[in-house]
Amino acid sequence: MTAAPPATSFRKLAITASVVLVLIVVGIVTGAQLWRPMATVERHVVAPIQRVTNRSSPSEMLPDLVDAACPAVVRIGLGVPPASTAKPDPLASRGLGGIVVSSDGFIVTSGRMLAGRDTLPVQFNDGSELDAKVVANDPLSGLALLKVDGRNFTTLQFADSDLPRTGAWGFSLTSPAGSGCAVQTGVIAQDFAAGGEALRSSVSVDPTPSGNVEGVPFIGSDGRVLGLPAFPDDDSAGDLSVLIPGDVAARIVSEMLRSGAPPAAPFGIVAEDLGPVLAKRLGADRQRGAVVVMVKPGSPADTAGLKAGDVVLTADESPISGASELGRALDPTATSVDLEIVRHGEHQELTLKA
Repeated sequence: MTAAPPATSFRKLAITASVVLVLIVVGIVTGAQLWRPMATVERHVVAPIQRVTNRSSPSEMLPDLVDAACPAVVRIGLGVPPASTAKPDPLASRGLGGIVVSSDGFIVTSGRMLAGRDTLPVQFNDGSELDAKVVANDPLSGLALLKVDGRNFTTLQFADSDLPRTGAWGFSLTSPAGSGCAVQTGVIAQDFAAGGEALRSSVSVDPTPSGNVEGVPFIGSDGRVLGLPAFPDDDSAGDLSVLIPGDVAARIVSEMLRSGAPPAAPFGIVAEDLGPVLAKRLGADRQRGAVVVMVKPGSPADTAGLKAGDVVLTADESPISGASELGRALDPTATSVDLEIVRHGEHQELTLKA
């Protein structure tokens, strides 16, 4: 075997070194060209994260929350009271607000002052005014559903938790002139589980929203509606600090959207499924039961002593696992229904008589 001449080996080595050097130069140039876009992208990605991190307190989030929610808040005109009004309402001087809950123009408000009215003017924050028709009015909760013609409206959603937490921060939002919004901050001060003798599901806020306006949303830090002040027809107190919780309002509004009528309330009861938070608050087994969220004053349920916050375990000795099962068990044609309930952790028995 003959060894390669030294000159040939040196030439191959030089060629290899040149190729490596060229590749290094190309790599440096390419890296320099890519560095600027990568650094720019990194700044764009990191900056919003830093802004979100730095703006975590409610006071810093508030302007953005108001900007997002304000277009969905409306002012509703009442005009001259209808001639059918039985007697002067001492609270009729109040304004009426509302929120848009669907992009095709459904609006939720307080229905207490809508008796005898079919059409109402609604002012939006862009200065426009549309006529709204009354679709449904629930006398038990005091919530009403209106409809305006149109598309692509900004909407607000109800909170989907089973009860706003006491101490939760939020803000009320009104549109006093039908253009722009006025804001007032507050907290959930008490819920119906703590209220003891409350006959309907409610939470209270502190301070009481100013402006003397019904149907004003109280919105949480996630931009969802924690509650609305709305009052049954026979509620003369009209305390604006008392709210229908958002999850209860959502249940009632969903039924009105589906059927065009308020939900049925056999024996004067509105119930919902028992979630883990409520179960803990009410001292109940969260694996079963339906929690009573509203009781109509003067109804068979009220007469029997049923209260908001009671958890129904059985109806006529049949186990109750949720609200729909309780609804089926409360046969409106029955003369009586025996209930086993849990109230503040204690088992009791009640009889509803038609």
